Amino acid sequence: MNRLFQHLSPALLLALTLAAGNAARAASGPDPDCDPLRAAVLVNALRAETAALPMAGRLAAEAKHGEAFDALRSDAGSVERLAEAVREFARQGCPGLPSKELLRLADESPDLLDDVAQLERAQQSVLDAAEAADTLAAQVPALQAATDQASRALVESGAEAAQVYLATRMLSILERLRSGSSRVIKGGVGAVSAADTLGRDVAMLRQTAEGFVDGSAALGIKAVENATARSQFEALRSRLTTTQQVVDTLLRQSSGLFEVQDAADSLWLSAPAFDSAAVDVLRLLDAALAARAASAAEQAAACPGP
Repeated sequence: MNRLFQHLSPALLLALTLAAGNAARAASGPDPDCDPLRAAVLVNALRAETAALPMAGRLAAEAKHGEAFDALRSDAGSVERLAEAVREFARQGCPGLPSKELLRLADESPDLLDDVAQLERAQQSVLDAAEAADTLAAQVPALQAATDQASRALVESGAEAAQVYLATRMLSILERLRSGSSRVIKGGVGAVSAADTLGRDVAMLRQTAEGFVDGSAALGIKAVENATARSQFEALRSRLTTTQQVVDTLLRQSSGLFEVQDAADSLWLSAPAFDSAAVDVLRLLDAALAARAASAAEQAAACPGP
């Protein structure tokens, strides 16, 4: 809004303020009078709706519910309708008005809507990944508690130091699971590597738990002989099987989250340029409005009343 105050006349700013909320009326059909104020109302409304797209896109990219995507679709629909109204006005070729600039501005909006469409196509991936991350975060405390109990049982049974070390090492890997899921949901270039790390970590946890139950020459783990500790590692192995399924979901969705973040970032980068172009068009309409007012004043002066 600061650029408007810097470059538009107080008269047009006041008119735009008074016309706020009337963009739908301004967009209803052609204007035989070629009113520059009507065009300015359309452009300003298009500018406002377009400015809302980056935040709506960011919220959708990080969403845990479908409402964020509904809001994004609504904003995009408003941009599409207003752009078409500006395009229709420009096609009238009104004398003294910046028809080419109006048409060019309207034709720039599809670039923004392409990013929105990419986000919409990824909706299910985003929601599935968010649900999986929430599930994983909810599972980690129970896994940590079960691992801690199993480690205590090992110590109390007089297990070898190497076994106790491997059991306590599982706790630090579990903590990584919690933070790793957050990095996946953020998307971007780190999402794929974070998901791969999650996959390796949960696989290592399962192999370690299985080693305590059945023994593992590859990991150098002897099967636990203490019945209490063995029972707890069996339960932990079962829990980790469920956790593996959750992480597998994140792995499937992580590559798509890169494109999601890319589209959201593109909206942030593109919207300011569109806003600048819209303000430039408003300046031209402001000048056209001033020229009409001056012409009307001259005509009134040339034809004085009785």
